[in-house]
Amino acid sequence: MFYPIIDVHAHLPTVDYLKTGVFGSTSNVSPKSIEEMLSEYDEAKVDKIVILGMDAETTSGHKVSNDYIAKVVDEQPDRFIGFASVDPHKGRMAIKELERAVKINALNSASPYYSTAASN
Repeated sequence: MFYPIIDVHAHLPTVDYLKTGVFGSTSNVSPKSIEEMLSEYDEAKVDKIVILGMDAETTSGHKVSNDYIAKVVDEQPDRFIGFASVDPHKGRMAIKELERAVKINALNSASPYYSTAASN
């Protein structure tokens, strides 16, 4: 019997993702292409990767759009599972974004990004 190995929480180390600042200004994450990332996962024998957007605009100003995550999943649907992200501090705007995001075929689920940090 085959049991796939799935990384259930990953963020893309691409230049586009990293330039949002989600890992902080002191991050030691080196940018990689999707192909480089997948090569490393191949070496580790990981079959699928859940990739997450990030919407923490109200608390940190960082956002990786659901559309970007959907685009990456569309390009590699056999390897990536996409989760939408919404900032619950946005109230009704978050609900509308979640409704919109789950209609994007490439996104299978949602992950609210919650931070108790106060916004400026």
